[in-house]
Amino acid sequence: MQAESDGSREPAEVVKLHAERMRGTPLRLHAFGYDMDNMKARCWYESYMPLYQLADERVLDFGATVSTLVKAADLARVYLLGALKEAWFSEKAPGRKHDLAFVSQAFWQHTEADFYEALRQYAEAPQTGHDGLEASLPVRETWHRTLSAQVLALFDQWANSEAIAHGNPSRIARAHNQLMKNLNGTKLCRTTLNIRLQPERGRSDVSS
Repeated sequence: MQAESDGSREPAEVVKLHAERMRGTPLRLHAFGYDMDNMKARCWYESYMPLYQLADERVLDFGATVSTLVKAADLARVYLLGALKEAWFSEKAPGRKHDLAFVSQAFWQHTEADFYEALRQYAEAPQTGHDGLEASLPVRETWHRTLSAQVLALFDQWANSEAIAHGNPSRIARAHNQLMKNLNGTKLCRTTLNIRLQPERGRSDVSS
């Protein structure tokens, strides 16, 4: 990745050159490096990322969709962390300040394959003549369902993992209910993903 003078970012020249030479062949990029904090290495990360070969006229719309899905995922992750803190700790408990990086890591690991599969399907979908927002609606709706399922599964796994002596069923239930509201609320659905859920019969739409 390299930065341009106008502030935009472009793939490194070696990546663009190789993609041109191998056009039509599935490609992956191996990204790796240390997570640094004040010149200290905290953790080593590495991942394989697919390179999607798109027609020039689809690049901007595809990039915008990728950005939308990532923002939605990060918001869902924040909701998960908040719900777990609500489930585990009372309002003034010092544990609320604990770093839950292990939960974030589990979230990314559980959603990574679905993320790339969603992008693959969108990249390979036939062009219909619709604008990018309309064309990407199915993938955004699918991504919301994926995030909701993964977040709720991780909440159920972690919320009940504490020792019984520290468990509080009432607090866990409240945290779960709020998490459900957040996952189906305005900020994630309408503001971030630009989708509208069909409200359940007998319930009004909720927002957060």
